Amino acid sequence: MEIFVLKYSIQLIHLSINKIILFLLITSILFRKINYRSFKINETSNCLIRSKFIQNSVNHIYICGKTALDNCKNYFSNVTNLTFDHHFDIPYHSFTTNLNSIISLSKIITLVVKCNSMRFRQLIDILRFTSNLCTLKFPFLSISDTEYTSIQQSESFIFVSNINNIKTFSFDERCTLETARFILNLFPRLKHLKTGMDRKELKSCISFLLSTSNNNCGLYFLCISSVPKLCLAEVKRVIKSEKLLHDYLIKYINRDLYLWW
Repeated sequence: MEIFVLKYSIQLIHLSINKIILFLLITSILFRKINYRSFKINETSNCLIRSKFIQNSVNHIYICGKTALDNCKNYFSNVTNLTFDHHFDIPYHSFTTNLNSIISLSKIITLVVKCNSMRFRQLIDILRFTSNLCTLKFPFLSISDTEYTSIQQSESFIFVSNINNIKTFSFDERCTLETARFILNLFPRLKHLKTGMDRKELKSCISFLLSTSNNNCGLYFLCISSVPKLCLAEVKRVIKSEKLLHDYLIKYINRDLYLWW
């Protein structure tokens, strides 16, 4: 009897140990998937990941610093989200080559630029390689009035305008009529636009963005950020006086004005 009890106890111990091992294995796998879903590459870290499992689980790369890519020795095949932090002021032909050596730019669907030093011309050079990009966030266009024409006549601008699939674009800069024209020319398939706007530019920008002749891209959502509430009545007045829309929804929430049509 004692021998039987002892054997039974040993079996239970083995069973418990196996369950613990299985639990720890599953927990470890789940933890690694969550922990390595995003990965940050900076100038001081020595980026070398030997595990293919970890490399393949990363879908969001943060690049922090203009020399960060020099330290990276891995290729992340499943990255679809890319964020630029800090400063990037380097030759972009070599930069895009280095970037393509660690990720596939053609797979990127969301691009967020947080650094204020990146010029819009440099961004256009990156967009040449991101034909599947759907969402783009950029802080400031930083384009002077004299540059709009020359940029739009450039080969890179025309190429990006023809191939890009960007549906959502947001930027922090105050939008002018010239900026609105520039954006729709560059992103002809745009659906959602978020921007700032001065009151003096409100009428001209709203008229342009909502007019039938200039809305062939299919734009149907506009968010004007950080504006006073009286802009709500002004937008309604412009829409009514110029007969721009028949069916639309407009809301003012937390100093942002939202317009759907």
